[in-house]
Amino acid sequence: MEEQNAQHEEPKAFDWFDGESMYLAQINDDIIWIRSAIVDTLTEIENILGRQNPRIEVEWQLVVGVWENKLLEAQIAMRRARRKCSLLQASVNAGEPIDEGQVEAQLDEELAEWTQQLADATRRYETATVAQLGAVEISSADDQAQRKLFRTLAKRLHPDLHPDQDEATRAMFALADLAYRQGDIQILKSLEASTRNLEAGANLPTTVEEAKAELEALKQQKEELDQRVEQIKADKPYCLRQLLSDSNWVNQCVSQMKQEIESYEQTAREYGKRSIELANGNE
Repeated sequence: MEEQNAQHEEPKAFDWFDGESMYLAQINDDIIWIRSAIVDTLTEIENILGRQNPRIEVEWQLVVGVWENKLLEAQIAMRRARRKCSLLQASVNAGEPIDEGQVEAQLDEELAEWTQQLADATRRYETATVAQLGAVEISSADDQAQRKLFRTLAKRLHPDLHPDQDEATRAMFALADLAYRQGDIQILKSLEASTRNLEAGANLPTTVEEAKAELEALKQQKEELDQRVEQIKADKPYCLRQLLSDSNWVNQCVSQMKQEIESYEQTAREYGKRSIELANGNE
């Protein structure tokens, strides 16, 4: 009887060990899947920030931004003309001599913030123009090839996946990121070849406790990355992509700005005429 019990206990121990191993294997399968999903999300983030957003920004500046700048310029000119007329009128009402140099200096000071806004907007437009002139067309096939290469490199090198990596590895990822943004497939191919040694081993946990802990950490990381993607897509310039794809909206927007520009310019001319009259003593 005892011999029979002993023979019965051995498979129980084996079943328990096998069950534990199977459980660990299942968790590690989940870890492999979520690691891959994180790589996909990181690649999407880099693609949006490094490729799509710059292109959207360039298109927006060339199609809409140029008219936004003209509108801002017209607004500033109208505000300046109106304020100048008000200052000259105040001098006339007070019976004081008109000092146009002092008036212009005061206007420069009062409108400094607006003028800086225009300068910043103009610089963004000029940057977009230069980017457009230097842009290299990338075919769909090349784009897919580059994205595949970058995904492979992100899996091996991305600091979010490998927080303990050394400076040399971080530098390689920085170079990969730059090459991807610039569409340099030769550098991407070279980096892929030179980092193949980093592909070895998935470094999966060897105990259920370690596996559970890593899986939970990866789930948290994936959730945070998903939230980041949502925020990036909600912010400019990515959120402008849909507007730019609507030609009717673009035409209406530009047409409305042109009308506002004409109105501001007309108002500025009227204030300008009145300022001349005041400066010449024609009240």
